Amino acid sequence: MNNFNNNDDSYKSIIENFKYYSLTIRNLTENSLKTIIETIDSFITFMNEIKFHFDSIDDINLNNLRTIQNKDICFYIYDLAERGCSSNTRISRSEHLKTFFNYLYKIKHTLFKQPINDVTLESRNHRHLPNYLNESQARTMSTLYKNSNKTHEVRTNAIINLCLNSGLRISEIIELRISDLDLNENRFIVHGKGQKERTCYLNKVSKEALIKYLEIRKTIIPKRKFDEDYVFLSNRNKKMDAHTIRSFIKLSYNKANIDSSKYSVHTLRHTCATLLYKAGIDIRTIQELLGHEQLDTTTIYTHIHDTNVKKSMLEHPLAHFTMKDALSYNV
Repeated sequence: MNNFNNNDDSYKSIIENFKYYSLTIRNLTENSLKTIIETIDSFITFMNEIKFHFDSIDDINLNNLRTIQNKDICFYIYDLAERGCSSNTRISRSEHLKTFFNYLYKIKHTLFKQPINDVTLESRNHRHLPNYLNESQARTMSTLYKNSNKTHEVRTNAIINLCLNSGLRISEIIELRISDLDLNENRFIVHGKGQKERTCYLNKVSKEALIKYLEIRKTIIPKRKFDEDYVFLSNRNKKMDAHTIRSFIKLSYNKANIDSSKYSVHTLRHTCATLLYKAGIDIRTIQELLGHEQLDTTTIYTHIHDTNVKKSMLEHPLAHFTMKDALSYNV
């Protein structure tokens, strides 16, 4: 990615500079940025059709963008509704455009006015609540392979318990490295969204599951040097991918007599958060555990009846132990 080019006012150059800023300064992921760019291109294409009338959006420049008004954005959002886009899609695209125009107005100072500030954005009044396992189902999944010595089942058991007890995303399972683990302190580093790192802790259940797998992992010789430090390797002795993990978790749901069509790997993360909140763990502790940047993202779990805040997140409903039995907990 090239550095900022302040001498070119073409739309293409503006977008390249926005990409550079988003990835390096804001630490957005490639996937998040791709979605935002698709929205911007969609809007600019729309504007070209109704206002600019160039042969290509590549002919658009900064002076053209300066003519965009709040009514243009409203017209675009209305067009999305006419084409059957859902409320959530319209809200997301509005937020993407606000991010882009904020960049031009507040960061680059190339706009004289932020056009979207005068647009009344729709609100997400009906947020989709994440599905999750009840405590009985979670216990079944947590102990499903407890007594197995088959490599793929021991590995799946470790993955399930890290998701259920530490709230890991599938991408964080994939990226977990041996060098990230500190078993003496019962903690490990998680490589989360936007290249951000956080510390997670192991309780008794998740530590036992992980150690059992690591004993097998020590005997496995990765096929590529690149894979040597990754915790979870596939049956082909390579770094696991998302498809493989999803397949094993689906098999596990079926083995546990849980409808695999309704639940996913991410369900285990939702279950972790929901059970912790139900147990009375403070919502800000859960926010830190899950690696949510905004508290608002975490508060979706408050659909569960609130109880008094309990001692710490190590008192997980799946851990079967009290604080005095904890191996350690260093904040």
